Amino acid sequence: MAANQDYGSSLANAFTNGMNDRSKPYRALLKMYREYHEAVVARHNAEVEVYRILGKLELLEDLFND
Repeated sequence: MAANQDYGSSLANAFTNGMNDRSKPYRALLKMYREYHEAVVARHNAEVEVYRILGKLELLEDLFND
């Protein structure tokens, strides 16, 4: 009787509940990867912006030093 309470009263419910229990760790890993990927993309975009501004500053230095 305890098994029915844990996994459901029918085979379909048991299968669905079992699949949900097995997929939770994978969903957690996927969420962690997405957050990591978003952080990497944000850092890359920030670095691109910094180098873009540095390039403009170098160009201005060259223009005014001549």
